[in-house]
Amino acid sequence: MTTYKAIKGLTIQTVAGDPSVLTTGDIWYDNVARKVQGAKIGDGAWSTGGNVNTGRGQVFGAGSQTAAVIAGGRDTVSSPDTVALVEEYDGSSWTEVNNIGTARYNAGSCGTQTAGLIFGGGPNPPGPSGNNLGVSEEYDGTNWTEGNDLTNARREVTGCGTQTAGLCAAGRAGNETTGEARVTTSEEYNGTSWAEGNDVNVAKGNARSLGIQTAAILAGGNTGPSTYVATVESYDGTSWTEVNDLNVGKSYTGAAGTSTDGLIYGGNSAPGTQLATTEAFDGSSWTEVGDMAALKANMAADGTGSVAWGAAGYGPGGWPDTGTGHTTFEWDKAVAAVTFTSS
Repeated sequence: MTTYKAIKGLTIQTVAGDPSVLTTGDIWYDNVARKVQGAKIGDGAWSTGGNVNTGRGQVFGAGSQTAAVIAGGRDTVSSPDTVALVEEYDGSSWTEVNNIGTARYNAGSCGTQTAGLIFGGGPNPPGPSGNNLGVSEEYDGTNWTEGNDLTNARREVTGCGTQTAGLCAAGRAGNETTGEARVTTSEEYNGTSWAEGNDVNVAKGNARSLGIQTAAILAGGNTGPSTYVATVESYDGTSWTEVNDLNVGKSYTGAAGTSTDGLIYGGNSAPGTQLATTEAFDGSSWTEVGDMAALKANMAADGTGSVAWGAAGYGPGGWPDTGTGHTTFEWDKAVAAVTFTSS
C-alpha cells in the first residue's frame, strides 16, 4: 500500500493546531484537537486592493495580482476624455509610468507587466470624428513600441495569450459616422504580425476572453445596443465551438484564468445595470461563486482562476468616480484546513 511518505517524501508532522504556512496537499496531526488535518484550496473571496491614480473605464490591462499593468481608457477629467495613461501595480499600490503611444479605449490586451501587448480600440477623440484603431503596441516593462496593425481595425475587442502568441476576437468595426457593425473576426499574433483565422460563431462586441492562443474561451458580449448574451465559445487554435453558456447574459466583464480554470466577473447585464457576480469555469460548466465587493463594469482585469484582479472601471451611473473608478478588487482562493474523517 502506498503511504503518504512515499507520495510526499515526508512523514506526517505533529503540531499543536495548524502549521503556520499551509500548502495544498499537506497533511498533519493536530495533537491538541487530536485529529488528522489536511490543506486544500478554499472557495475563494474578493477583497479590496490599492486604488488606481486616475479613475477611468473602458480600460485594458494584463499581468498578475502582484505585477499588473493597465493602460488607456476614458475618464471625465481630461479633454478629450480618451487617455494614454499607464499604471503599474505591485500588489499594493499603483504607479504611473510611460504612456502608450496612441490613446484609446475598449482595446484588447494580453501578456504580462513586462511583456504586454495592446491592440485595436476606439479613437481619440471618441465618436464620429475618428475611425476605430488597428494599431498594436508592445510593452517591455518600460517603453511601448508600435508594431504591425491588426488586419481589421476595430474596438470593443477582447484578447488573451502572450506577447508572442496573442489572440484578438470579435468587436465592432467601421466608422461611427458611416456605420459600425459587430463582427466575428478572429486574429492571431506571432510576435511580429497579425493573421486572420477562423471566425467566431456569434458577432458581438465587448465579450471577454481567457486562456492562450491555442486554448481560449470567449464569453458573453453584446450583439446589439441592448442585447447582452450568455453565449460561450471555445477555441482550439483552429476553430471556434459553442459550449455551455454563462448563467447570465452579460458584457463589459472582467476575465482571468485558463480555458479549464477561469473566471468571469462584474460587467453589465443591460445598459447601465452593473453586476458584482462572479462565475467560475471548470472547462465544462459555469458556477456562480463569491460576489465582488461592489458593482463594477468596464474594468481592466487578468490573473488566474485562483488569484485574479480587476481595476478601475464604471460603477452605478456609468462614468468612474472616486469610488469604483479607482478601486482594485482582488480574488483569492486561499488554502484552508480540513479535517479527515473515517466513514
